[in-house]
Amino acid sequence: MLDNRIVVEVPRENIELQKKIKAKLDELGLKILNCGTSNSIVAHFDNPIPVVVTGLGFYDASHKPNTNHGDVHTKKYSWELHPVEDIDFLDH
Repeated sequence: MLDNRIVVEVPRENIELQKKIKAKLDELGLKILNCGTSNSIVAHFDNPIPVVVTGLGFYDASHKPNTNHGDVHTKKYSWELHPVEDIDFLDH
């Protein structure tokens, strides 16, 4: 499992980007699952999906690492890309 992560948040208003992400995951036969689980077998994809994410990066000091912000997989990170403006899926 990867230890390096960053939270990326697609605003609910960016429906076109949400559709783009959903279409790619559907094409790959992948489902977005509830990451509230601590079971990494069901909460993560078996293989990483190479992407380039465009967005604004910042250190979100409004929550401290390892608090109850986020889920069991992301709560130890305070760096975020928010809002995500675009995502490009690279060939694997």
